[in-house]
Amino acid sequence: LYGILMISVLGSILMRTIYFSGGRRSSSRDNNNQGILLAIALGGIAMYIIGYLGIFFGNLIKAAVSRQREYLADASAVQYTRNPDGIAGALKKIGGFHTKVENPHAAEASHFFFGPISSFSDLLSTHPPLKDRISRIQPYFERLQADKSAPPARPSSGDQRLSGFAQGSAEGSGSVAPKPHTEQDILTSIGDPQAAHMAYGHDLIESLPTALREALHDPFDARSIVFALLIDRDQSYAQDQLALLERRADVLAWKSFQHFRAFVLDLPEQHGVELVSLALPALGQMAHAQRTEFLDIVHALIEADDHITVYEYALRHILQRSLDHRWAQQPGRASQADLHQLLMTVAAIGSPDDDQAAGAAYVQAANVCGKTVSSADFVRAQTSNWSAMDDALRRLAEVKPAVKRRIMQATLQAVAHDDEVTPQEGDVVRAIALALECPIPPLVAMVTNHAA
Repeated sequence: LYGILMISVLGSILMRTIYFSGGRRSSSRDNNNQGILLAIALGGIAMYIIGYLGIFFGNLIKAAVSRQREYLADASAVQYTRNPDGIAGALKKIGGFHTKVENPHAAEASHFFFGPISSFSDLLSTHPPLKDRISRIQPYFERLQADKSAPPARPSSGDQRLSGFAQGSAEGSGSVAPKPHTEQDILTSIGDPQAAHMAYGHDLIESLPTALREALHDPFDARSIVFALLIDRDQSYAQDQLALLERRADVLAWKSFQHFRAFVLDLPEQHGVELVSLALPALGQMAHAQRTEFLDIVHALIEADDHITVYEYALRHILQRSLDHRWAQQPGRASQADLHQLLMTVAAIGSPDDDQAAGAAYVQAANVCGKTVSSADFVRAQTSNWSAMDDALRRLAEVKPAVKRRIMQATLQAVAHDDEVTPQEGDVVRAIALALECPIPPLVAMVTNHAA
């Protein structure tokens, strides 16, 4: 650009030189010299025009490169913060201010401004439109804008496929979660929640009591809500847990637990994973010693009855994966045994009393990963080892993204084997997705018409 600018500057110098030189000469002297001066003046004008045309097109190229760098900067910010919603939210706030930089020297610092500095804003803008930047960070942004005024429709029974989660809608909110018809639809939605998912999440949050919703953002109260989620709803099992919690928790934590337990008991149990997910940011604000003590109490509550349910495992796994700094330390290399441990466990959860059905689900899931096994290879005793499941997930979390996608596909195949997804299967799928860093939207609305 400086070389092109120099052509324009030289043209300008020539024109000024001829102008001042011509002003000192009389019109009657040396016609030959006048012709030469005229030719030089025309040459200067040509150089001036060519130079500024070059500058114009050079600025177009510079602006295009700058816009691509802004996209790269957004991607780097998301990668660094692991918080695309936060970056997108900041851009949305910036988009709410409509400004224009009118200083004549603004072009010299154009890369600092979000607002336009030229009437050719689309061509010479150094920043892409904020709407485009947000859409690249949140692919569902445009769909959400188009659909935000239309609540997701409840599907008829004639076009439903997977059953078992119709009860997972946000009760009292008047909405139903989105309806993926196949496991492939769920796989596609990983990392890309649709407008209906967002509407469901919004309605679920709005359906929570105000006190509970606000408490989820406070580290102290969020602990008490998690404790309440882990207390068994069967009083015969809950007595030992309540006695343990009263001994282990301090006085204020115990009173907070008693206050929020009434709110938790009024909610469907299948919302436990969502509530824990909402509480994680607040829980993450606790000091290291507080997190350690909190996780110790969580483990004690879960093991109080010497039996770990799928629901308890899913909540513990999500909490441990997010709050325990030791989780990812030296996990080791993933092996075939880790994959088989995972698939057998998921298959067993779907068919707790039918080894033949669980074995068939295990075979189909293994085939998705290119593994040839038989139903005889299914060992139910191995599926109750939750520690082995944790260790397997820690190692599998280190594999390549393409392999993770195949693992999630195999997991969903095991879940969908009998065309029915139970709340327990949904909980463990969400926990597996979190462990593999494959964020998955709610599975609560997978329903079917068995009469078809």
